[in-house]
Amino acid sequence: MGKMFRFVPLSLVGLPAVLLSACGGGGGNEVQSAVVPGVALAASADHFSQDVSSMTGKFTMKFTIGGTSVEMQGNYSFEAPNRGYLTMDIFGQELEMLMLPPDFYVYLPDQRWYQVDSNAWGNVNLNKFEKYADSRGPIDYAATAKGMKGVSQLPDDAIDGKPYLHYGGDVDFSALADEVSECNVDPGDLENAKQTVNAVRVDAWVDKDTYLPRRLNMVVSEKPDNGPEVRLDFSMDFLQYSQPVDIPAAPSNAHPLSGLTGGQSSAACQ
Repeated sequence: MGKMFRFVPLSLVGLPAVLLSACGGGGGNEVQSAVVPGVALAASADHFSQDVSSMTGKFTMKFTIGGTSVEMQGNYSFEAPNRGYLTMDIFGQELEMLMLPPDFYVYLPDQRWYQVDSNAWGNVNLNKFEKYADSRGPIDYAATAKGMKGVSQLPDDAIDGKPYLHYGGDVDFSALADEVSECNVDPGDLENAKQTVNAVRVDAWVDKDTYLPRRLNMVVSEKPDNGPEVRLDFSMDFLQYSQPVDIPAAPSNAHPLSGLTGGQSSAACQ
């Protein structure tokens, strides 16, 4: 498997990345003046970051290596200011992630809750996880939208019978890779991936009235010198905004995750 996929799943669905952080207020770029595609996406990013108090959604990750594909699906919820809950089906096994800062929990297929502690992966500073509080979902929509290059407006698309604005562009993989916490990936693997990953294609579908995102698709492909092409297709649907959400309370019987991992880590966090 390509080196890229040693860290992409962790960066996309890492425990703290289920958050949607919002601070209220209006967007910095007015929708009415967003006539240039890049400006329109910047307005969408601002409204998403500032106007959302809660959110539910779903996501799909599809890994393709040569002619073989594996697909994983999940659901997530967020409630301001920083509570998040994610469920994910991995090879028929259910994984749950719960973020109730300053505490983080994960429910593994052995049917136990674990609390992420500073010794879970060796020298891990939990502040490195908390910095992903602004990711606003499994992928940081606001940063991705503002970081897209060569943005073009495509024909409107209908999702569930409703037409949405459709924008497409590319994101520099090196910029994305630099955002991956060093406690998630070996630095050598990260540098190798930067040399082999092609441009990251991003498509965003935006509500015509609220300018909030309805869907985000991202395609990352890697062509190693030897071996088949490796590709990740990631799709995130934003289903409901600023409505009541169901986020579990902290589990009372959680075990320390370091007891399961032995406090081992392939890369220390500084």
